[in-house]
Amino acid sequence: MLLTQKFHSLNEIDPEFIAALGELTHDLCPQFAHWRALEEAAPKDDTFIYWLFFGPKQNTPVGVAQVSLRKSSVRPHWPWWKKWRANKNWRIATWGVCGVGHPPAVFAAAYEEEGHRKCLGLMAEVEKRPELVGEEVVLSPEWPRPATPWEDVPHERSRTWRALRPFERQAPDYKTYLTSLAPAVARDALNAWKRVHKEAQVRLGDFPPGAARDDLLLECTEINRALLNACPGGLLTFQQGNQLLGFIHYRQGHAGTWFFEPVPLETQGQETVPDQLYLQYALLKLHELRDARHLVLQRQTRHLRLDSAEEEEFFTQQGFHLEDREDLQWAKIPLLP
Repeated sequence: MLLTQKFHSLNEIDPEFIAALGELTHDLCPQFAHWRALEEAAPKDDTFIYWLFFGPKQNTPVGVAQVSLRKSSVRPHWPWWKKWRANKNWRIATWGVCGVGHPPAVFAAAYEEEGHRKCLGLMAEVEKRPELVGEEVVLSPEWPRPATPWEDVPHERSRTWRALRPFERQAPDYKTYLTSLAPAVARDALNAWKRVHKEAQVRLGDFPPGAARDDLLLECTEINRALLNACPGGLLTFQQGNQLLGFIHYRQGHAGTWFFEPVPLETQGQETVPDQLYLQYALLKLHELRDARHLVLQRQTRHLRLDSAEEEEFFTQQGFHLEDREDLQWAKIPLLP
């Protein structure tokens, strides 16, 4: 039987639990400090609830769940003479460990089935709050679908999308990884490297986490320093002369997981560096990092959400695996479509 402990801030959690939480969330966020920064950056009116799950013989967490309660910014689809019914204290519950787009809870493998049932019970408890008028949750395939939270639900929406699973490193080096791809795909990647290196004279740079970036700032005088300051990890750069064409922000997580986020800076449609090489440079770096086992690709600090069949095909060709996700949303009030 799983036991729970509830907190309203990550700062309340005992520091001795942080290492275990890092292992549980190793493919969701790089470090506990990043998770805490998300909480601190949220609107002041937001309320957070975190639950830690403990096994009967464990004194460290075997699971964690998170929900945020945010003041509703939605406008009910009511005629003007009913607007007075809107309540400033209405709140929307958004479930997701380490932020939007993630499942409501994560568990050690041995406790997943029981943990899911326990979490659904916690969701039912939150749904009883009188100020709650809406709820949002993202489910991955292993999650059971929760019941509709209220009897009268004028707004209900379900959307399915595809996400990238963390890339699992299986080759000892980048060259061997390329040989695992279809010959045409590998050849296309090599030709792309040759074009940017020989024809466009693009230079690659690598500024590991914590390393000085003075050379980059001196060479690229028009660089957006505020943008770089917002990327505290390592940088993999594409430079052409004194211009920074783009970079990849990378950070170390737990359990051999590294997080990579491409940041192209060129005008769309006029790129010297194709999107393919942002991914390939990240994979090249992954195979250089000692003890690196998994790569998580992000977009705007969130897990990459695939928008088209073309994107799905592209990432599959590069050796990634896809996973279905389902967005569920319910509201007690009628919302605009």
